[in-house]
Amino acid sequence: MKSDDFRGISISCVISKVFEHCGFKKATGCTHAIYTARSVIEYYTQSGSIVNLAALDISKAFDSVDQCGLFVKSMNRHVPNALLSTVENWFIKCYTCVRWCSAWSSFFRLKCGVRQGGVMSPQLFAVYIDVVIRTVNSQGDGCFIRHVCINVILYSDDILLLSPSVECLQQLIFTCETAINSLGLSLNYRKSVCMRMGPRRLVHCANIKTIYENVLNWINDLRYLAVYLVSNMSGLSGLQSLSPIKTDSRCVVI
Repeated sequence: MKSDDFRGISISCVISKVFEHCGFKKATGCTHAIYTARSVIEYYTQSGSIVNLAALDISKAFDSVDQCGLFVKSMNRHVPNALLSTVENWFIKCYTCVRWCSAWSSFFRLKCGVRQGGVMSPQLFAVYIDVVIRTVNSQGDGCFIRHVCINVILYSDDILLLSPSVECLQQLIFTCETAINSLGLSLNYRKSVCMRMGPRRLVHCANIKTIYENVLNWINDLRYLAVYLVSNMSGLSGLQSLSPIKTDSRCVVI
């Protein structure tokens, strides 16, 4: 058993929950991200092309958010001062302690992270990590549909990179990881994988590596949000639902 096996939880009072519900983003959910991924895959595979995917997982994403950095990014988005001050005051009064059996530690203030399971947490995390989307898109490489670049899909802390070539996918991963590291976050290499879909999916490819020389394995199926993406010839049946998909307004698609 390691220290990484433990994670703190936040308990919100009723007033806090009511306040957070003001941050709901209606009519959005993981179905939008899944539909976008499927549209890109089918667009390429129906024309006989290949799509290379990289599913990247950010290690302890919500717990590692720098709160000061979040406030600065909110100011850059011209969030009203009254709202920003309220959120900042709400964060700096967040304290916690450690309980081990019947022993309790003294309380200490949390200086990083957003609440696990909080209604507004995905919204706040989306603001914090938006630079990753902009940086990857500025690369100008990856999949295109009618001259529109769709090389990255970000839903909460789940990242999906799409590219018609392995070489391009490698560059996208370097760019994405560099942007993630600049935020004080890091990739979970054990949960980050790559996959190919299309008629040439079985062709042997070079290993995909991170900037720290960690190898991302090529696999035949991966779980992305509420579906499994399965490597196949056409890509048309490559999305198999795990369960009936429901829109979750607590999550944000950028």
